[in-house]
Amino acid sequence: MTLPEHEFFRVDAVDARVVAFDWTFERERYAEITAHWERVLEDKPETFDGRLFLTCGWSIEDEAGKSILRSQHFETGYSAFLAWNDFGRPGGNISNSFAAAAVRGADGGFLVGEMGSQTTHAGK
Repeated sequence: MTLPEHEFFRVDAVDARVVAFDWTFERERYAEITAHWERVLEDKPETFDGRLFLTCGWSIEDEAGKSILRSQHFETGYSAFLAWNDFGRPGGNISNSFAAAAVRGADGGFLVGEMGSQTTHAGK
């Protein structure tokens, strides 16, 4: 199932697992990813190619009256993620799986932050 952008689901539990996954995009487009990363570093040389997880499968299941999000994730580098994102997220049912807390104030409003100017997604 492909996760729609910006859709929220209320669940009672999460079962998230890291799995072995052959990401065709990363394997087949390695040279393009490397060239893209070099351009990123020209603009923002302090950018770090850290490790992160992307989602390669998920479902929401009902179990004994409880809604459970079951998801599978694989590890990749930020350089591959950024290229995939900048190239229009090609191929397969891969989703961005960055976790975030939704901090809600007593007035019902949500606390949000803004990415710093030194990041690749400044201002977002």
